[in-house]
Amino acid sequence: MFSDGSVQTFDLLVAADGQWSKVRKECFAPESIAVIDTGMYATYWTVPRLPTDNDWWNIYLALKSRIITTRPDPHNTTRAMFTYMPRTEAQKDTWRKASRGDRKTQQKHLEETFGDAGWQAQRLLEAMDGAPDFYFHTIQQIKMLKWFNSRVICLGDAAYAPTPLTGAGTSLAILGGYVLAGELSELREAETPTRALQAYENKFRPFIEKRQHIPPFLPGIAHPETAWKRWMLHAVAWIASKIVASPWLPVKFGDEFDDEGFPLPIYSVFESVTVR
Repeated sequence: MFSDGSVQTFDLLVAADGQWSKVRKECFAPESIAVIDTGMYATYWTVPRLPTDNDWWNIYLALKSRIITTRPDPHNTTRAMFTYMPRTEAQKDTWRKASRGDRKTQQKHLEETFGDAGWQAQRLLEAMDGAPDFYFHTIQQIKMLKWFNSRVICLGDAAYAPTPLTGAGTSLAILGGYVLAGELSELREAETPTRALQAYENKFRPFIEKRQHIPPFLPGIAHPETAWKRWMLHAVAWIASKIVASPWLPVKFGDEFDDEGFPLPIYSVFESVTVR
């Protein structure tokens, strides 16, 4: 039944409505869903581009567990991102409440927290009010005991949100959609979807569990509280950049950091599709 009272019948319902999926909430028991909190908050919005903005992704470590970044986009504007990790119980409680509040409340907390951060903080905060795409995000992972229930299947962030810390959310959703569609295509006429849904989960879940792994020192190490910790982070990043530049590393460790570690199953239905 839809919100307007109309009723329709479908063979399969795919819940691909994101990390806070309403479909998942309605169709799966709460005890089958685990929300893993990383303790980090991120806020994004777009600001007018200035002549002084460069074409790099700029990252500023503002101390007190604050990060500000800017990067160009294809629309001649600049994307701002503020991330924060509250440390004390009072800070954590305040930000938990902010995450459940309205935009005005969230902007107020950002102004209070980042107002003295320096660099481009004031410029970005002043542009926040007029941003059409302000988004406040609690960085959490979603883990489910089972991705499907009867004829309802979860896909993408609704089933296995990995967090932006992995950089894999979009690619995992696309890969998952490919596998799900492929398994459904192999069902026999009049067969229920159950076999395909189970095959999708069996094939894809091991890879998801691997990609959801976040080292225990993240994201805390990326949000230094003191100047000394920031210096240490800069030193480690410099050393890591030199190591990564070594020609043998991508060959030896490359598939640990991308999605090519998942061998795509071959489905005959896709072999006959012509892309125009």
